[in-house]
Amino acid sequence: MIIINNGVPKSATTLVYQFQMDLINAASSANGLQAFKDRNEGWHWVPTVTDDILEQMLEVDSEYGCFVFCTHSPPEKNTLRLIEEFGAKLTCGFRDPRDNVLSMIDHGAKTRAGGDLTGAFEQIRTIQDGVEAVKWRAGIFEGWKDNSGVLMVKYEDLM
Repeated sequence: MIIINNGVPKSATTLVYQFQMDLINAASSANGLQAFKDRNEGWHWVPTVTDDILEQMLEVDSEYGCFVFCTHSPPEKNTLRLIEEFGAKLTCGFRDPRDNVLSMIDHGAKTRAGGDLTGAFEQIRTIQDGVEAVKWRAGIFEGWKDNSGVLMVKYEDLM
């Protein structure tokens, strides 16, 4: 089984990913977690599920078993195919948008201070910057919320 971890950034998607990995590891030592990361240059994050990545995912699932990957992408052709044709499961995290904005500002400051070398949220300096980023990301969330089979995970319910 392939699990897709999605959601609005700064909505505990990484925490949910950790839970999902732990559950997969506890359920079976034979799984595709490492095999997928090995084929994806060491990353568990996929910006867009291309045809090549889709093929790799299906091979890993078939050869090694269950794994989870993270994305913040909207519903797109190959992600929908994973769910509809291949039985993948998707979790979608969301949070009070005001908290998203503040968390993005804090993370941006951390990044600019050298604490996150990925460059994440570097451009988010003000509330207005954060609001614009959340508006854009909210559209991605809206695309998923009415999709059957998607488990919506509210940040405030986890904490």
